[in-house]
Amino acid sequence: MSTVTLQSRRTRPEAPNHQLGTLLIYLRLPVTGHDHRDHADAEMAVHLTLYPKRTLMERFERAAATFGLRERIRRTAKAILDACVERYGRRCP
Repeated sequence: MSTVTLQSRRTRPEAPNHQLGTLLIYLRLPVTGHDHRDHADAEMAVHLTLYPKRTLMERFERAAATFGLRERIRRTAKAILDACVERYGRRCP
């Protein structure tokens, strides 16, 4: 599973599903071509990679969503995600 998919599952669990095309439409992000074409998928993944930073900053009231925080979120089970983000800086499971 891709990093983009995992991050979107953590930051937007209410999305209808977490397929690339569906997420772009749901989040009103630019759709740059047909799904499952390497170049179009890469462009759409970039939009989805940048979007969660803003979402994380809003959801968890943080001034920044660092790469380390995003990686921690990607590896953390959603059941303990809020607690993990609260104590970010210390070790999360």
